[in-house]
Formats: sequence, structure tokens, C-alpha cells
Amino acid sequence: MDKTIGVLIVETDAGTPGMATSNDLKPSTIMSAEEEAQNFFVDRLSENVLIFDGDGYLITANEEAKQLYKKLGYQDEIIGLFYDNLTLDYYTFDYIKFRAERSSSNWFFDVETHYLQYYFTIKYSWIKNKQRLVVIIQDTTEVKKREEELVLKAVAIREIHHRVKNNLQSIVSLLKIQERRAQSDETKKVLHDSISRIMTIASTHELLSKQVDSYTSLKQTLTTVIHNFHHMFGNFRDIEIFMHVDDSIYVTTDQVVTISLIVNE
Repeated sequence: MDKTIGVLIVETDAGTPGMATSNDLKPSTIMSAEEEAQNFFVDRLSENVLIFDGDGYLITANEEAKQLYKKLGYQDEIIGLFYDNLTLDYYTFDYIKFRAERSSSNWFFDVETHYLQYYFTIKYSWIKNKQRLVVIIQDTTEVKKREEELVLKAVAIREIHHRVKNNLQSIVSLLKIQERRAQSDETKKVLHDSISRIMTIASTHELLSKQVDSYTSLKQTLTTVIHNFHHMFGNFRDIEIFMHVDDSIYVTTDQVVTISLIVNE
């Protein structure tokens, strides 16, 4: 029968090789781990991120940025390229570094630019203690296109209002001719009332043709209606019209014509 007759204990100095501590890691190993963590984080950003070293050469680019530059015509690897070969806003690396080094701390700078058929917002960050330039590129092309479409749409709408106003004024001119030729007082009254209504609508469309956005000042609208009233019934000198409207009240395009007609009546 086997029996334990003794125990042998072997102790090892923790300072001996075999168990690495943080002090034993080489600087290059630490830097490699840092860069790996940095790249892991940058690759998960939805924006286009470029990181340049202190000499202006690209050392990190996430997948979004690589795809962007392929779209811009860079078919080869962009890592290692000099900043001036990648810039989208025509600033040179020397200029950016000069501006950054004049700052006592980290330096930040934003710019909007147009490159080929694309629009970008570019954010620069110079990390002073690391001597790194971080560039974040936001593609704002779709936003700009929508803004341009809205501007064109607004211009088209204003042009439509202008043409409607002109056509209504032509109708008013024809009705005035008929009013002068009419023999019956009742016919003249009907024509006169029709002219008044159409003039109100025409003036409203003229006001809308000058608007930049889709809202119109109610006070300005009613002022136009009152002006038309005085124009149509100038012979009634004893009639006074008082208006008390808050300047902050704005109405939509659809409401303007309706309100004008109600007030006119």
C-alpha cells in the first residue's frame, strides 16, 4: 500500500522569466495593441475617418473612408499616401500643420467643400501630444441635393403664383370692360362684386409669389385686402377700416386665399 512520506514544494521568483508583467512588455508591443484597438474602434464608425502621422502620411483609414475614395477614383490602396494627394478641400498638410502648431492645445477646424459632383463637411482634429491629424469626412451630397430641390420647387411655386396673379388681372380687366358696358345697375353690382373678389385673390397670389417659405404673415395679407378694398371703393371716403393683428401670426399658403376671401366679403 502506497503512503505519502513527504511533500516537495518548488517556489519560483515572480521576477524571473516565465510570467510577463506590464513592465516586461516592449514599447512596440504596447503600441501595436494601441493601434489595433484604435483601428477596431475606427472601423466601426459610420463616418469616413482618416488618421495621418506627424509627417502627413496616412496610417489609418476605416472601411467607409476606403470605399469613399474608391468612389472618387482612387482604385489602389490609400494607406501610406501623403495628405496632399488625398485632400478634398485643397488645403495642404503644411498649411494645416502650421495652423495647428500655433495652437497651445489640440486644434479643431471644420470646413464645407465641393469636390467633383459631391459635397462634404470635413472636420479636422490635430492631436498635439500624439502628433496625429484626424480627419472625419461627412458626405452631405444627398442633403445638398434635397436643399437644391427645395429651392427649385420654391422658385417654381412662386412663378406659378405670379402667373396666376397675371391671369386673374387679365380677367379683372375684361370684367371691368363688361361693367362699363352694362346697362343694368344690378348687372354692374354683380360684376363689381366679382371684380372685388378676383382682385383679392390676385393680390393674394402676388403676395405669395414674393414669399420665400410656405408661411405668410396674416397682417401683411389683410393689409393687402384692405388696400384692394380702398382701391375698389375709393369713393366711399367715410368708411374707415381698423386692423389689429399680431405680427407673429403666420398662416399657410392654403389658408391665405380662404382668409382673404372671407375678409373681403
